[in-house]
Amino acid sequence: MKQFGEWVTNTFEHGLVVEDIVVGGREGIYFVVKKLSSAIGEDGNRLVTSSEKMLVCLDVDAKKTKDVCPLESDQGIAWKISGCFQNAIVLSGVDYGRVLTLDDHTMDNDAWKELYKNSVDVIAVLDLGTGTIQERYRIDNSRGHDMACLNNMLYISYEDTGEIAAYDFSSGEEKTLCTLSQSAIITTLGNLLCCRTADLTSDFTYYFVDTGTGEIHH
Repeated sequence: MKQFGEWVTNTFEHGLVVEDIVVGGREGIYFVVKKLSSAIGEDGNRLVTSSEKMLVCLDVDAKKTKDVCPLESDQGIAWKISGCFQNAIVLSGVDYGRVLTLDDHTMDNDAWKELYKNSVDVIAVLDLGTGTIQERYRIDNSRGHDMACLNNMLYISYEDTGEIAAYDFSSGEEKTLCTLSQSAIITTLGNLLCCRTADLTSDFTYYFVDTGTGEIHH
């Protein structure tokens, strides 16, 4: 990592892997480390799994890291970084209703699709000041959807209705931003949601939704 023309390096214990999303904060930069291991399922397929996920903070000036909080819940949710605002990090994960086993991870595609369809996407906010995680939003995975975080807002698009909902992490208020057939959120660009059709069967172009006004540009 390079800061103001000077390279800053940091090393971790053997076996740790750093995930590819980095967030800057008041005390330094934050990222996720985890341990990888491999196992063989009942069907003979080899599976790589992760464990001991931990959010860590690197103090760039002191060149030291410290653990912030574990990113694995007792309910089996493995959190990942989805965004940030103010002094908080937005986390997302999947709640399957239980802790998954090795056999769950190596089940056939049809069984896995059924398990996922009965799961829930969970959005939470991690307060960096206290290190506490507070669940804020849940979406059933039986309903096709996409999500994106911009500043203190969560945007959710629903495949069945074309609605794009906007949820404010600061106030807890939710509203409909707009409705369009090409509502699948692919990425963001500045304050725009970059959307297109979910199946790409009839329209291969992008539609840009202004998150400030809900206006659609094409």
